[in-house]
Amino acid sequence: RPLGGRDTRGASLLGGEPGMAAGPANGGWETVGRQRAKRRQAGGRPAERPRVCEGDRVRHRLRETVEELRSSEFWTICRETVRRAVNKYHTTPKAPASSRSPDVGAAKVLEDQEDDIDLRQTTLDLVCYGIGNFSDSVASRYQLALLFLLLETLQIPRVSCLLFDPLFTEWEKSFLKDCGMVVITENEEGKRPINQPTLFYMVHCGKALYNNLLWRNWSPQQLAQTILIGNSFKGIEER
Repeated sequence: RPLGGRDTRGASLLGGEPGMAAGPANGGWETVGRQRAKRRQAGGRPAERPRVCEGDRVRHRLRETVEELRSSEFWTICRETVRRAVNKYHTTPKAPASSRSPDVGAAKVLEDQEDDIDLRQTTLDLVCYGIGNFSDSVASRYQLALLFLLLETLQIPRVSCLLFDPLFTEWEKSFLKDCGMVVITENEEGKRPINQPTLFYMVHCGKALYNNLLWRNWSPQQLAQTILIGNSFKGIEER
């Protein structure tokens, strides 16, 4: 059954932009129009690289946001909830690759993007859709800060973190790549098949994106390997 409506009460962090659209229409799934997604792309900012001073300001604000979030009660609750959900996919910890302290935080990732902070083996991938323009949106910056904390806590290699938003500027794409993450180049419309445990980070994405993701992985094996951080399905159904 297709999901309906948008719910902000069950989302994991502050607001964000809706995701991509167009839902498959077999097996009882509705076709959803792409007009809203097109309006987003048409109304987006030009993909220009900020000046050096502006880029430094974005990095500084993001570091501050990471540390602010880290010290919040919200993160304490979120961290334990997510750990319980994905714990079965982790193997035993492995030793650090060097003698440096293993307590390298998410803020450090922004300062030294060459360091490898991944201290556990894991079979978990992370796919992030629709966080918006974090270079000038406070809500998007909080969403990205939470993503950094999730990567740190779950010890997911940054190369296993994939992101897409049609509104990303060229500078934002470059920044994410410099942090060691992978920017998806084509709009998958959420139709990404999985073959191993995958955490989908989809805060406030549109219902069509959830429809597409579930439809593409609509099998007992794939659904059992799917973990979602996003809108409350109960709230969507009620609307």
